[in-house]
Amino acid sequence: MAVLRYFVAAVLGAVASFAGEAQESTPALRSLQQSRSSVVRQTLERAIRLGNFRVIFSRFNIQRDPFEYVCCNECESRFSSVTERAVDACNEKCIKDCGTAEADCAAFDNTYKVMLIQASCAGAKFVCGVGGVQVPTPQGTCSLVSEEDCRTFAVNNVGLCLRSVREGDYKSCSEEEFKQHYEWTVQWPCKFFARAPSS
Repeated sequence: MAVLRYFVAAVLGAVASFAGEAQESTPALRSLQQSRSSVVRQTLERAIRLGNFRVIFSRFNIQRDPFEYVCCNECESRFSSVTERAVDACNEKCIKDCGTAEADCAAFDNTYKVMLIQASCAGAKFVCGVGGVQVPTPQGTCSLVSEEDCRTFAVNNVGLCLRSVREGDYKSCSEEEFKQHYEWTVQWPCKFFARAPSS
């Protein structure tokens, strides 16, 4: 965690120092801002490839080890496309006695919907340099059954996240870029929270 924190801090410090010289040049400043969000996103992607999901999710406002939410029989199908290290990490922490998706769904309903929206929102805010992670609490019936349902729910509720950004100030991102980072973030909590077996 410390390595990721110091690396990101060093990069952001360098970007900030150059930004001071670019204040009079809007295109140059915009380029620096875009490079800031790109570097942070690439750093997160690298950490994910290395299997450092706990570090990532601490940035996404989820403190518990995220693999503790996954059923063991889903580790291979959910994470083999990421890295073998991620599969191994999942197998070490996963839930061995999961019930059926239908039986577990109610327990995963509103609590996990809140966590899903907050995690996705916090991830996008972290990439763009926007402060704060609290968002309005979503309500609804049980729908986080499959990964696809989970992603659809989160994307459809991006407005909850956008309304939590003060005065529409997306810092180093435009609103459209912020939405793109939000949609990129969504895939990760959905790998942990969706309860239905992978198709």
